[in-house]
This record gives sequence, C-alpha cells and structure tokens, in this order.
Amino acid sequence: MFELPAEYLNFIKKHKVIKLQKNTHYEKHHILPKSLEGDDSDENICYLTIKNHFLAHLLLAQKTNNSTCWKIVFMMINVKRKYIPKSYYKKYEEIRKNSRESLSIVMKNRWKNEEYQMFMKKIASEAWKKEGYRENRKNKMEKYYKNEEYIKNMSKKSKDRWKESEYRSKCIKNIERTPERIKNQKEKIKKTLSTKEAKELKSKTAKLLWKNPEYRKKVSDGLKRYHKNRRIKNDK
Repeated sequence: MFELPAEYLNFIKKHKVIKLQKNTHYEKHHILPKSLEGDDSDENICYLTIKNHFLAHLLLAQKTNNSTCWKIVFMMINVKRKYIPKSYYKKYEEIRKNSRESLSIVMKNRWKNEEYQMFMKKIASEAWKKEGYRENRKNKMEKYYKNEEYIKNMSKKSKDRWKESEYRSKCIKNIERTPERIKNQKEKIKKTLSTKEAKELKSKTAKLLWKNPEYRKKVSDGLKRYHKNRRIKNDK
C-alpha cells in the first residue's frame, strides 16, 4: 500500500473542514488519491478549501516525488513543471471559482435541450440496471439525509429556485394532466407492467401479502361488500 508522508497527514488534520460554512467554496479531497487505489469511504474523504485542496496535492507530490501525484497537480493547474510559483496558489483558487460559475451556466443551458435530456435519461436508466448501483445510491443518499446541514442547504436551494418564474412555470407544466400526457403515462405503465420482470415481482409481492392475516381479512371484507352491493343493485 502507498505510504502517506507524516507532513501531509498533519496538513490534512490541521486544515480539514469539520463544519461547512455558507458562502464558502469547498472541495472533496481523497486523502489517499483514487489513482493510488484510494476508495470513497468516509475515512478517506475530507473537505478542504479550494486553496488548501491544491496545497495538499502539491505537498503530497513534493514529499513523495511520485509521478502519479505530480500528474494530479499538473492536471489541477495545467502546468507541466515541478517548480510552481506561489502566485499559482491564488490563481488556482480564482480559476476554480470562475470555472464553477461557468460550468453552472453551461449545464443549465444544456438541460434546456430535449436531446440532451433524453441522452442523460438513457445513461441513468442503463446505470440503474447495473448490479449494486441501486444499493450504493441508497446508502449514499441515506448518509446525506442524516446530515442536518445538507437538508438545510437543499431546502434553501429549493426555496431560492422556486422564486424563479421560469422554474415555477416548468414545474407546473410538468404536473399538468393533459389528455396526451395521461395517455402517454398509461401506455408507459402498461408497457412496464407487461415485462417478465414486472410480472414476477407482482406475483412475488402478492404471495407475500397473502401471508398476512390482516391483508386477507381486508380483501375478504372488500369482496363481501362488493357482492352485497351488487345484490342490492340487482334487487332494485
């Protein structure tokens, strides 16, 4: 296993952010880089300010003189030399902040394109079929929703977005039950339920439910009411 220098670990211990502050940019840092067989476990991940994130990778490269570590540094600032002036530390921070804002604008414009939306939906649906993907997503989201800071941030973002008239119009349009939309939804549901996997799941669920005495009683009572109402209707 790759041995991390003590100076680097001390730097991480000193500068890692325990509580994220509002209106401050942070970056997720893998203590043992993924390119050196590091994983996504909580123990291997911490949050650093943009400047400290760069300095952490630079310190790791300088102390180990490992080619992979230097590649990470070069990729971060696009400079192909081991001597890096201190002016780059501040420059990197500015570049990252500007690139985040630019990327945000680009992605918002991309998502307005229907072809791009369909392309991303296709990728998501293919990923969803992969073994272990659903379980990993579930575990990841459970961690997020146990974090009060994350819930507050998401709530604030949702409220801020709702103030945008374009976003509100889009949401309202998406939930409108037009005849065409209802027809498409029915066809989609019918197609999904007609698959072999859906039929097997439906059968398995029904068998499990039928083992529950309360469920059987509920079905029995429902059938009795139905036949009673039919007799009354026929008598009239």
